[in-house]
This record gives sequence, structure tokens and C-alpha cells, in this order.
Amino acid sequence: MKKTTALKAARRSLKRARKAALETRRDSSDHEELHRFRVALRRLIVFLRDYDELLGLPESIRSKLRKALKETGAVRDAQVERLWLEHSPFKRSGIGREIPALDKGLWRRFDKAAARLDRALEDVDIGRRTFRKASLRAARRRLRRLKRRLAGLKARPSGRALHRARISVKHLRYLLESLDELPDGMPAIAALMRLQSTLGAIHDREVLTEHFAPLVRDRERGAAAYEAVQRLRREWRTLLKRANAQRALLFQARA
Repeated sequence: MKKTTALKAARRSLKRARKAALETRRDSSDHEELHRFRVALRRLIVFLRDYDELLGLPESIRSKLRKALKETGAVRDAQVERLWLEHSPFKRSGIGREIPALDKGLWRRFDKAAARLDRALEDVDIGRRTFRKASLRAARRRLRRLKRRLAGLKARPSGRALHRARISVKHLRYLLESLDELPDGMPAIAALMRLQSTLGAIHDREVLTEHFAPLVRDRERGAAAYEAVQRLRREWRTLLKRANAQRALLFQARA
């Protein structure tokens, strides 16, 4: 935390989101491009929330950015489903859904929100020392929340508990990655990335199971849907074991 200021970090995050948006709108069917845009936008939203008191920006800006992120959710879920099916025995089973197109107005709404944020940042003047203190407070707050939520993961946790743990891991990671150096007592970023990836894979299996489960009653696709659901549940259990092992190691090393 030697060189970064709140204003510099905010502008850097906004620049990344704009760059990802530009690349995604060229080909929104590319799941990797859409994923990069969603990550960049989510990082920006989390940063603005963590430093809300420091930056003093209108909440409506963050609200519009959240809406833009939400608009991409259905497309992202369908892309994840197709990727899973392509690497499974059910590729030609007919249980997959069509990938919807993104609303063309999304980019106009995002550009408008980004421009408004850019203008609002012109009035921000926060020094490094204040930013450092705010960063430490935010990191400690995120860490306490993460520990509480990870402690709630049991042998068979609820979908809500897993979701809250995944979000906490993700938000702490984003915060730590925006800093010039890792504060004392924080888990290694690499360890957070591994746990986030596993919890994300668990979430994907839950979303896919919710989509395939109703198809079990379908006359033509029921058998394939049933087998797909069973496979997803087995993968879910394997991933949960991995997540619990990663959780146990999270605070043991900094690497």
C-alpha cells in the first residue's frame, strides 16, 4: 500500500471494466470474453462498495452497474451449461438450452453508468494514508465475515451457505488484489483463488441441477436428464470435499 490511492485504484478498476466491455460487445457469444467482463464489472462494484464512505459517490452509480451485471447472468448460465454438456456423455441428448443473446441496450446502459462514474471521480481527492487506513479496515471486515461464513460450511451445507461463502471469498480476494502489499493476518491470494474456483464449480453444478431436474419427467429427454442430475450430484460431493480441504489450509500459509 505504498503508491496506490483510492482515486487511482478506482480509475484503474473502471478502465479494466470498460476494456472488457469493449471486447465482449464485439463477440458476446465468446464465454471467456463475457466471463472477463463480468469479473471486471464485479471487481469495480465491490471496490466502490468497500470504499463507499471514502469516495462519497452516489449509490445510484453502483446500482446501475449491478443491474448491468445481472443482465448477463442468464447468458453466462447457459454458456456454462453448454461447456459442461460438451465434456459429458450428454452432449447430443437434447437437454441443453439455447444461449440467449444479450440485450443490445446493455452496452448503452453500461457506457452511461461508466461515464457518470468517471465524472464523479473527478471530484475525489483522497490521499494515500487515508486510503491505506480504509483498506485495512475493509480487509479486516471482509476477513471476519469470511471466517464466519466458512465456519458455517458443514458436511452438507445449504445452497445459501455455499453461496455466501463463495461471495465472501471472492470479495476478500478482489480487495486484497487491489492493494500494493498484503496486510498481516490475511490468507494468501493464491489460496483464495483456489477456494473460489472450487466454490464456483459447486455453484455451477447447483444451477445445472436446477435446470435439468424438471426434465426428468420429459418423455423423450427424461432418461438423459436423470443421468445428468446424478452425475452433477456426484461432482458436487467431490467438489465439496475439495472445498473443505482448501478451507482447512486457507490460513496456514502465505504463498
